[in-house]
Amino acid sequence: MGIEVLTLGQSDLVRGTYGPDYSNRYVIAMAITAPGHLDRRRIEAAAQNMERSHPALRTSLTSLTSVFLSRQVVSDHVSGQSRAIHVSVFPDGDDIQDVMDRHVRAMAEQFDVVDGQTWGTVHIRGDNRDYVVFVFNHVLADLVSAAQFVRTFTRSYARERCSPSMKDTYVEFLSELESQWLRTPGADVNWWLQRPWAGISEMPQLQTVDDNQGSAAMQRIDRINGAVIASNFDEGLVISALAQAVQESTSLDLIRIDAAAHGRHDSLRRGAGGWVAHALPFILSNSNHAADVEATKAAADSWPASFQRVRNQPNLPLQQQISGHAFVNFFGSFNPANWKSDGFTASPVQPKYQPSGGTSLTPIRLKIQKQASDWVFAWSFSPRFGTPSLPNDIATQTIAALSIESAKAKRNRILVTAAK
Repeated sequence: MGIEVLTLGQSDLVRGTYGPDYSNRYVIAMAITAPGHLDRRRIEAAAQNMERSHPALRTSLTSLTSVFLSRQVVSDHVSGQSRAIHVSVFPDGDDIQDVMDRHVRAMAEQFDVVDGQTWGTVHIRGDNRDYVVFVFNHVLADLVSAAQFVRTFTRSYARERCSPSMKDTYVEFLSELESQWLRTPGADVNWWLQRPWAGISEMPQLQTVDDNQGSAAMQRIDRINGAVIASNFDEGLVISALAQAVQESTSLDLIRIDAAAHGRHDSLRRGAGGWVAHALPFILSNSNHAADVEATKAAADSWPASFQRVRNQPNLPLQQQISGHAFVNFFGSFNPANWKSDGFTASPVQPKYQPSGGTSLTPIRLKIQKQASDWVFAWSFSPRFGTPSLPNDIATQTIAALSIESAKAKRNRILVTAAK
């Protein structure tokens, strides 16, 4: 059986944006805390059940180099041999953080997404309770799908089920998309094909990737009290404000912002092993940001079926296909740290791992989360900027624009209420 690589992250990896070594070591790692000590036999049984339950964990790439246009096939792993690595360790007085980081790094270095292992677990036996670290190559999972895989593990461990405990919709969703790809493109798909992809220019003041290989990204945190944020605050307001800030700082005519919003897709899409095309590309002109945002959100359901056709446009340069000016991850009130399942919780200590040898082509990354009464904006700026001057200007203007938009929304709400 052949399955297309569909997620933005997967396609970027296999298309040569990063080299084969970096592709193998690019992982998603998640640590959970057990309610006590764990039985090794039950850990292995639960991990096997997780692998049986989720087809994505049984797949492999056919190649990291033979890529035609933007298509790269993933084949079902049917040999019956597990693609997982399982290790059990005692900290022996070492810091839990150091133990996690060391073993995640060692596991990532063993991964081979074509011919070898692609995921694994690290069982750390603590003094009073145990930890389990799950490590998935990014070809298999992103943060959301990883959390779903781990939930299958915890349910299997708690209930000692040997048969698949959850229905995975990965294959069903891919079959649904495949049938759509075989049809003549309709108006919804053509809308995406006709977006001005080729008109997206690179952000100015960026140095070449080679000049910054391995350099650390620049970080910034902003907080806005929830009381001054509009009640309809969502990814759309953020995208409009960020686009305005980028255009005022750079004079670019078109801005592309890729955005992932927690809860945008239904259960079928959330259940897909690769969380297909979860990042929605917003292309905004300087004439009417709000209208462009609303039109894109209205077309969101047709993006997964349009994704491959957009990527397969032969005259579209790689830069316009894979990298916008910014990536926004809008978590809202969802907090991965609050994850819990069958007595297990997300560990307060999480692995810290960054593979060397790759620099993201996306200049600005922004994660937005509600923490207590504040909205937290966590910025990450590419080292290709060289200095923080331009990205800091963009961040400052974005926060200022959001405050203005929030004030407008509140005034409008008061006027509407008064008119009733």
